[in-house]
Amino acid sequence: MGGILVLEDGRWFRGHRFGAREVASGGVAFSTSMQGYQEILTDPSYVGQVVVLTSSHVGNYGLNRDDPESGRVCASGLVVRDHHAHPSNWRSDRSLDDELRAHGVPGLGGVDTRALTLHLRDHGAQRGVIADWPTDSDLALGGWARPLDASPDLAGLVARARKAPSMTGRNLACEVTCRAPWTAGEATARWHVVCVDFGIKRNIVRQLIARGCRVTVVPADTGPDEVLVPRPDGVVLSNGPGDPEPVTTAQHTHHPRAAWARAAVRDLPGPPVAGAGTRRAHLQAAVRPPRRQPPGPRPRDGAR
Repeated sequence: MGGILVLEDGRWFRGHRFGAREVASGGVAFSTSMQGYQEILTDPSYVGQVVVLTSSHVGNYGLNRDDPESGRVCASGLVVRDHHAHPSNWRSDRSLDDELRAHGVPGLGGVDTRALTLHLRDHGAQRGVIADWPTDSDLALGGWARPLDASPDLAGLVARARKAPSMTGRNLACEVTCRAPWTAGEATARWHVVCVDFGIKRNIVRQLIARGCRVTVVPADTGPDEVLVPRPDGVVLSNGPGDPEPVTTAQHTHHPRAAWARAAVRDLPGPPVAGAGTRRAHLQAAVRPPRRQPPGPRPRDGAR
């Protein structure tokens, strides 16, 4: 079955459908990773986004039970160059097509994803729509939907892309965070680390456990005072999807990760605070406030 990806600026890319036969829309994000499509699709950071992979072959080694970063496919859609419907790998227990169908996520193959990536890089963030398109259409494989020559169907998809929710200002952390605290690792581990889940990946927890930590993961709306009660050896503020600006709760009135770091440093100087994917300005302002020059006369030019 034929399909098409239409961007909000009118650019389109035709291909063939696989996965679920749904119409998907969202912000279009690209990844240049040469492997790890299962980890990318299940990464909570991609919630609400159509993911474009520049790797030449996707689906060739299937999917397995050990590599997902969460319990579901988080991306809204997938766009690839060469989709392999029949995987070949001893660890594989299902195909990419089966996984996308099970989670209601559409895929689009046969797309020049590198040209698409260059377009996104040069023209900035775009919203897009994946939809059906006749395979026998005389529409070119790629092009622009200009007002004078755009078909009504194509113009409708452009309008639909422009109505898709923007990633700016969206609080998606509340959609992907855990609902209750959970713990992983040995009870006798050398260190105890608390991770605040704004959209944490399982590999972050695995890596901490491999380094001798017992990890407690808590929801994003857990206040600093609650986390610091067990006096952990460290606090990790995970990365996550969407815009960090609107992620506010009763405990975090503004820039929650920075508020976390300020509270940890002020109230309990012992545990170090690490921010995975935290904006540098937020974390720096939190753990090391800028020094203010003491009042006094300015030195004259040339003075040391």
